[in-house]
Amino acid sequence: MTFRRSWTAITYHPALKNASITLDFNGTAIWVYFINANNAGTGVTTHTLANFTMDDDSPVLYQNVPNMTKLGEDFNALAYSREGLPQGQHRLLISNTGDTDAYMNFDFAVYS
Repeated sequence: MTFRRSWTAITYHPALKNASITLDFNGTAIWVYFINANNAGTGVTTHTLANFTMDDDSPVLYQNVPNMTKLGEDFNALAYSREGLPQGQHRLLISNTGDTDAYMNFDFAVYS
């Protein structure tokens, strides 16, 4: 099940140079959920790679290697979480860069 039947997905190709999502929020914690793809057929990129950068900290890599023996998606996959932030405004940058094709399917984020 996807959040309110919507999501945002991209297949990153190195020619794009970068692809990103920016989340601004006020709080002390955030949890980000992806939809991870598995076997979608020959020639379809399903390997998930994403860098999570909170407030200009060093990026944290999220990677999901697809299960090629399974069709369909894995929903509600926790891709990133951060707790214990100081109360206030924060910015989370979710990005793809590099020289490898990668799939990224943002479903939803929860913050408090």
